[in-house]
Amino acid sequence: MFLKINNEYAIVSDVNCWAISNFKNEPKQGEFWKQIAWYSTLEGAVNGLLQREIRCLEVDSLSEAIKGVSRLSEELVGALTPKYTIKLKKEKKK
Repeated sequence: MFLKINNEYAIVSDVNCWAISNFKNEPKQGEFWKQIAWYSTLEGAVNGLLQREIRCLEVDSLSEAIKGVSRLSEELVGALTPKYTIKLKKEKKK
């Protein structure tokens, strides 16, 4: 499974674990996703990514930190919320 969160991070899985992947663009290797942290559950990976992003916030006040955490939470929820489109067939008039 590959769940793209944003242009920098994705959560991926294989048969053994969940991982946070970071997008890389290197001159010799090109563009690729590199796994940087591993978890036993999807919940652990989501929480791990949120904690990682919170620790990297560049803020100078508590109010900025709260806004940053709120923005990050909304981004994660938005990326992981299923989006469905349901098309109904129009019934033919008799």
